[in-house]
Amino acid sequence: MMTSPMAEQISRINNAAYHIRSSEQGLVERQLSQSLMPHAMRCLSRSGIDTRMEALDLGGVLIFDLSYGGDVAIDVGTLNDCHIVHAAVGGDAWVSHGPARYRMAADNLLVSSHGEALSLELPAGSRSLGVRLSTAAIARKLRQDWDVELDAPLLFDATVDPSRALALGWRDILKSIWRQWRLTPELLADPVIRLHYAGLLTDLLLRHHHHSQSDRILQPSSPARPWYVRRAIEMINAFPDAAFTVAGMAETIGVSPRTLQTGFRRFTGKAPADYIRVRRLDRLDRALRNAIEGQTVTETMLACGIANFGRFAGYYRERFGVSPTDTLRAATDRKQLACPRLSI
Repeated sequence: MMTSPMAEQISRINNAAYHIRSSEQGLVERQLSQSLMPHAMRCLSRSGIDTRMEALDLGGVLIFDLSYGGDVAIDVGTLNDCHIVHAAVGGDAWVSHGPARYRMAADNLLVSSHGEALSLELPAGSRSLGVRLSTAAIARKLRQDWDVELDAPLLFDATVDPSRALALGWRDILKSIWRQWRLTPELLADPVIRLHYAGLLTDLLLRHHHHSQSDRILQPSSPARPWYVRRAIEMINAFPDAAFTVAGMAETIGVSPRTLQTGFRRFTGKAPADYIRVRRLDRLDRALRNAIEGQTVTETMLACGIANFGRFAGYYRERFGVSPTDTLRAATDRKQLACPRLSI
């Protein structure tokens, strides 16, 4: 099908937002796979598609307004490095997690979790206002606010009760952010303001929708950590590349190795060695997502103080559900999408 140059464009609006419009299926699949989630598309309309997406990147959290302009079926496969909140704002659609099928409508919210098999059926008149939350942003929020370290992928309930406050207020909050961006884009060009909104949306989802860690984060506050555990954590965070041992840290802090080991397990749920490994993995994840063009996984691991590449690649996959190479490639693809020279 012939299309005019104006029908196919990818434009960067500012350093946080971009717009995609195309009637060419291959381009849509490539760009949405890079910026949003894997897209294997089947066009079910004789008239083709007229895909439009506006996206606002808040930093680990992406808001997107998406319509395809035709009947389409999308096979995402396994959702690798993110969670998606689906909110219809025009027409009904269908979201499937493996064999389970859910209607996406204007009166409900659906959540697709990292690790789930996802597919979508979207008629021509449907339009969604969605949110993509990276697994790293979720893990960071859980760690910072509740000191929860994930040892398995976080799983959200697929449906949000329509009567709950989250379902009633979620769209209004998203629309408010969109309005502020359109009216005062200079405010949302500020990364601090964007991160504030990213934290707000992440907080709302974690606090007001049930997931596999709800019992832990909503329970009454646990006892304060003893001073020697706090000191050990400060040391680990201050010197992430150091080859710490329990005996060495205990001697520096002034307690016995057994006291430190026991206290650490009780108040963090992990042995010191496991805690150090998680911190290094989180540091590696941040470095991979911010890698410069041409940077390799090996170089990034070395910069993070990691010498056992194969073992840590396995640890990384266990923690984040993807390989270091996959994260580096996805980060590079997104940066290429963000580059102004992509405008066509």
